[in-house]
Amino acid sequence: MKIFLFGGPGSGKTVIGKHLASKLKSAHLDYRSLVTEYVEKKFSQYENIIKLRENDDPFPCDIAFSILKEHIERNELHNFVLDGYPKSSEEADLLVDYVGDQKDESVSFFLDVEKEVITNRLKYRLVCSQCSYLLHDANRNRIIEMKCPNCHVPLIRRTDDTESGIEKRIKRFLENKEGIRSAMEKFSTVHVIDANNSLAYVISDIIEIIFGKTPENIAERGARILIEQLGLNLVDPNIVGTPARFIKTMRELTRGQSIDAETIIKEDLSKVFPTHYKGMIILEPIRCISLCSHHLLPIDYEIVFGYIPKDKSLGFSKIIKVIKLLAAKPTLQEDFTQEIIDTFHSVLDPKGIMIIVRGKHDCMIL
Repeated sequence: MKIFLFGGPGSGKTVIGKHLASKLKSAHLDYRSLVTEYVEKKFSQYENIIKLRENDDPFPCDIAFSILKEHIERNELHNFVLDGYPKSSEEADLLVDYVGDQKDESVSFFLDVEKEVITNRLKYRLVCSQCSYLLHDANRNRIIEMKCPNCHVPLIRRTDDTESGIEKRIKRFLENKEGIRSAMEKFSTVHVIDANNSLAYVISDIIEIIFGKTPENIAERGARILIEQLGLNLVDPNIVGTPARFIKTMRELTRGQSIDAETIIKEDLSKVFPTHYKGMIILEPIRCISLCSHHLLPIDYEIVFGYIPKDKSLGFSKIIKVIKLLAAKPTLQEDFTQEIIDTFHSVLDPKGIMIIVRGKHDCMIL
């Protein structure tokens, strides 16, 4: 799949591109970074680099396209997310001619943003001079995030994020946007996205267009919104894959309440066997993880389980597996303890059951 993201300055193209590439497990092509790399290789003098970066039209269409094409072919990229290109209808025509035979596996997104929103975003944007870290709204966390968390250097404003530079880029974009859309629509469906919303909503809207509103994608939308509302930066490369990881972790920690888990428990408990042993059978310690119902924070349990059989017994591995599945959901320690007793009493009908449950509750430790 090839995904193309185009839109005005400050529309979030690069951030969104990183999240989509992470979701698709494909390459992310940040056109601005490709151009910067090209310029720094070709021109060694710092003044020349700055001059080219700040020029109203730094690269002719053919050079801009050749930079992109050379990178794609050199790295043999068949699946990628491209952001920040094309910037004109001429560049769009070159791109369409290049990938036009791959229409069925291409999709384009036009990130539509109002001029006032663009101006406000760029006015407060800060970047790292050494990596791709970007603080989308420097006003929000200005105390704790004035340094790059990866490189530990002060964040700075981009050289073209001056008042005049912002005006020029907005003007250039408005002059070219309809031409770009028309050219891209020749070979690919162009989805118009309201990028005035926060990044969490825009990223989720695009993912749901590509993959559909699956339970997993809806859950990830919630995780993105939560992360953003906590003031964390979705632009941070360490957080790009966090929504998916968070949902995967929570699914694992709550697997005990699923229908599949209930089926597994019933199957394991059905495998009792006769015994003539009259002493106490003890398993200890059994380690398992649960969640606190009040805070959804982990509880680390250590359980001692014992019973005196009447005439039935159950394999040690089955007992441990069932207890771990019973733990894997939000529950209070008292209820969890009682559920273990009730579950095994109904199956084994023993002379007696003993259980000791010790829990380290993260909500208390924190």
